[in-house]
Amino acid sequence: MHLELVDVLRCPRPHGESPLIASIDHLAGRCIQTGALGCPVCDARYAIEACAIVFEPGQRDVWQAAAPAPPASQECVLRAAALLGLADPGGIVLLGGAETNVAAALHEQADVSVILHNPPGVAAGWDAVTPVYAGVIPLGPGVLRGAILDHATATAIDHVVTALRAGGRLVAPASIPVPAGVRELARDDDAWVAEREAQAVAVPVTLQRGATGHSTG
Repeated sequence: MHLELVDVLRCPRPHGESPLIASIDHLAGRCIQTGALGCPVCDARYAIEACAIVFEPGQRDVWQAAAPAPPASQECVLRAAALLGLADPGGIVLLGGAETNVAAALHEQADVSVILHNPPGVAAGWDAVTPVYAGVIPLGPGVLRGAILDHATATAIDHVVTALRAGGRLVAPASIPVPAGVRELARDDDAWVAEREAQAVAVPVTLQRGATGHSTG
């Protein structure tokens, strides 16, 4: 688990939002290889194993038993970078299910941190690439630069929208309805790409008292 994720991860349990606290057993560079994340609200603890975060052991067991996605071609990597709008380096992107096969090349090419949401097969984290096993996306609002989901991980699409920053890109299969909160930019027979809409922020208006008196000569 990359250290920068400590500040953006949240407990998936239904209570008030609060950042998690990391307990580190073994650190290699900026990657927590073993340890745990603790919730200060409900005292839940989530294991960090092989640089992966296990929010739900059942999800980990199911996905690790699945066949891994085939290696990604360079064309797939370039397409993913283009759809996510990764012209500039930096930020965090999320790849779901079978889409996680572009993670290593995407990290190297675009210099982004990558969250692997429920990667199929046995996956260990490294450098700035972190597997996360969970039913939902346990992230704070506005922390993702972009995300690509497959059919299996699109059930968490509403959580992904919340986690996207304004202008962040979301890519999903063409058969998945475009959720509220994003604006569709393009689609083909396989997928659509959308952009997170900026949320309106109420600006306080200062009320000025009008003049009630008038001068006398």
